[in-house]
Amino acid sequence: DLRLDWEKGVACLLKARSKRREAAQVDGDGGRRMEEAVTSASVAATPASSKPLRRLGAHVPLFVVLAGLPGAGKSTFAKALAHSREEWLLIDSDETGGRRETEAAVCAGCKSVTAAAKRGGGEHSRLIVDKCNVRTAERASLLALALPLLPQKP
Repeated sequence: DLRLDWEKGVACLLKARSKRREAAQVDGDGGRRMEEAVTSASVAATPASSKPLRRLGAHVPLFVVLAGLPGAGKSTFAKALAHSREEWLLIDSDETGGRRETEAAVCAGCKSVTAAAKRGGGEHSRLIVDKCNVRTAERASLLALALPLLPQKP
């Protein structure tokens, strides 16, 4: 039902705005530093059908695909993460263009991550993709494209 999806989207947006106001009150400058946000992230309420989420802790992923409705804060988060450390390479679908261009950029980014892994880390050793990715099929196609190109755990 489209109405139900709309209501969920509005609820998500209101929750994000509320968190942003809380963060502004904590820092006093309207935003939180990314490291604090990652290390102090708490687990949000999850649907009863899903498994409980866990904190990232020391594990930071090599490949992050953002998903959400327009205006939910994906680009803001992606840019903050990319500026927090040089290891993050940001691929923004608004800048790359269409689907094919974004997929080509993801392939190139994955190769950059693999090259960085061979060097032992550093610049562009992690990839974040900023795209709506609302449909499961869109996320699955990006993962299918990226996973073979990323370095594998020993």
